Amino acid sequence: QQLRAEHYKVVVVNGRTALRWVSRAGLTKWHDLARLTGPPTATVCVGDTSSPLFVGWSCNLQSQPGAMRHADDIAGIVRTVTRKKRNHRRNSTVGTDTSLPRGAHARTGTELISLLATWLAKSSDQTIGDVSRFPRAPWISVETPLGLMDLNADTRRSAVSAFLDHVRQFEGAVELHVVANRRGRINKVVFDPAKPSPIGWYAYLRTARPASTSMTLP
Repeated sequence: QQLRAEHYKVVVVNGRTALRWVSRAGLTKWHDLARLTGPPTATVCVGDTSSPLFVGWSCNLQSQPGAMRHADDIAGIVRTVTRKKRNHRRNSTVGTDTSLPRGAHARTGTELISLLATWLAKSSDQTIGDVSRFPRAPWISVETPLGLMDLNADTRRSAVSAFLDHVRQFEGAVELHVVANRRGRINKVVFDPAKPSPIGWYAYLRTARPASTSMTLP
């Protein structure tokens, strides 16, 4: 939830167990950067995501005997990797990145409308997120009276356009309806219960409800 709600630039991961859990959680895939001789031997890794940048190492600096000998080398590698990331950003053309960042967050219905309308106007992407790596991952989080709602990465451009057209008819009021998903869990969020959801609208409450209900975003 923190990674989705905050805009971290770099995440450092200390120890083999932590590396394993980050990978299992689907946050990033690790690639080896360097191998440090021991004892203990250690591997320094970088993740395959650009935002945030993940850097980690297999030794446990604060508790593994002898691991602190690697602290200076690890610090140097982290500095080098993050410096390359900053230089890449400086050399990139300003305003060319029109994709929605993973973890974007809307606190109100107005913010959600603004976020999606800006993306629709400035981007040519067909989905709000990167479906090559995270096809069904939560991409945008939204605060609602019933708890956090997520829009998944594979939410399509056509569905976003249909949502914005719908709320314009009601002068920007964002009334949403929670219904059962295909498995019977009541957490699917639709914006027009009178019609089938448009293909490609993938919005879900994180906490299922006991019965179908409606809500209006603040």
